[in-house]
Amino acid sequence: RRHADDDRHLHARDHAPQRQPDGTDVRETYTAQIRRFHVQAWKNLADWSLDHEGFAEAADAYRRALETDPALDHPGILFGLGKALFLQDRNAEALPYLERASGRLDPGRLAEASLYIGQILAARGDHAAALDRFAAVRSLVPAMWPQIEASLRQKGLLP
Repeated sequence: RRHADDDRHLHARDHAPQRQPDGTDVRETYTAQIRRFHVQAWKNLADWSLDHEGFAEAADAYRRALETDPALDHPGILFGLGKALFLQDRNAEALPYLERASGRLDPGRLAEASLYIGQILAARGDHAAALDRFAAVRSLVPAMWPQIEASLRQKGLLP
C-alpha cells in the first residue's frame, strides 16, 4: 500500500527561494543546499590550512570541495588548489588549476597565479610564455616587481 508522501524521497524538497530579476522565485533543492554547505566547509578548511602552511592538507580539502560538487568551477577554490600544489613542487598538477582560475581572479590573486604559472613555464623551458606571465605580474604589482624580478633571476627563471 502506497501513500502519497512515499514519493517525497524521489523529489528533493524545495527550500531557500531566491528572487530573480524578472520577479519570479527560484528555489534551490535541499540536497543542493547541503552540498553547497559542504563545499563551503571544505573550502574554509582548505583556506585555513593554506594560511597555516599545511599545503598537503589544503590541497586535499580543496579537492574534496571540488569532488563534493563536480560542476563547481569556483576560481577561489581552483586558485587555492593550484597554489597548494605549486607550493609542494607539484607543478604539473598545479598548472591546470591555476590556468582555469587566472581569468577570473582579483588583481592580487591574478598576479600571484601569473607568477606561479610563469615559474612553471620557465622551469619547463617555455620562456616566451613565461615572460608573458611575468609581464602580467609586472603590470599588476609594479611596486613589488624589482623584488620579484631579483628572486626569479636568482632561481634562474629569467634570462
